[in-house]
Parts: sequence; C-alpha cells; structure tokens
Amino acid sequence: MTDSHPGAEYKHIRQRQLEREEYAAREEVRQARARYQEIISEIPSGLPPPDGAARIQRAGAAVRYYEQKLSQASRRLMDFLVAHPKPQPAKPTQKDSEGRQLMQAYRAAVEHLDLLVKRLRDSAGGEHERSQKDVRAAGEACESACRRIVEYLEKSGG
Repeated sequence: MTDSHPGAEYKHIRQRQLEREEYAAREEVRQARARYQEIISEIPSGLPPPDGAARIQRAGAAVRYYEQKLSQASRRLMDFLVAHPKPQPAKPTQKDSEGRQLMQAYRAAVEHLDLLVKRLRDSAGGEHERSQKDVRAAGEACESACRRIVEYLEKSGG
C-alpha cells in the first residue's frame, strides 16, 4: 500500500534501492570472507609459502574493504529509514468502533438466520412451524441490525 502524498513512490523506490545495495554489500563481504578462509585453509602447516603472506594480506584487505562498504550501505539505509519513517496507522476512533460493532452485530444476525433457515429445511411436522417462527424472528433481527447501520451511516455522513 502506498502513501497518497507525491513523494511516496520516490521514497518507496529509494528505500528498495538502498536495501538492494546493502544486500549486495553483504554478499560481497560473505564472498570475501569465503576467499580469505579458502586461502588460509590452503596452508596446512600454518606456515605460508613465500607468496602466501601477500595473498593473505590482500584477502584480508578485501574483507576489510567490503566490510567498510557494507557499513556505509547500512548507514545510508538506516539514515533514510530514520528520515522517512513509515506512517503509523491511525488509531480507531469511537466512531470507527461503533461502526465495527454494528457490522459485527449484523453479521452475527445473518449467521444466526442462515443456521435457522438450514434447520427449517431439515425440520418436519410441528418442529417445522416453530422453525418458521424462529426464522421470522431472526429475519427481523437482521432487518433491525441493517436499519441501525443505515442510521449510523446517515448520522456519520458515511
């Protein structure tokens, strides 16, 4: 869901771009560390060959470089997120709560009516007449709940 103000799409795109940059930097660090470990593991005796020390130093420098790059990417992302926080959803008002309660009452009345209609279909004899009365009463409860919703909407301008 996007915000309705003009810069919202830009902010969303910029955030995704910064997240991708941070992810790419994390991957570079992971790969550099793997290369470093690979070079270290090639030296079973612990004593590097003549060019081994330089290779280890270069690999270590690469790890440090990519870690610094990750740190910068993370900082840019965090700075952006702090400067552009996601708007918090509005807290429900008393009016919203009343409307929600009316809808819940209507749904409950409709569910009860559906249940009674099913019973009416399955009933026989004297039970059938009683079931019809129950269905009529439940239908009236649905109508009443519906009227209350209409009144609420008219009163609230919705």
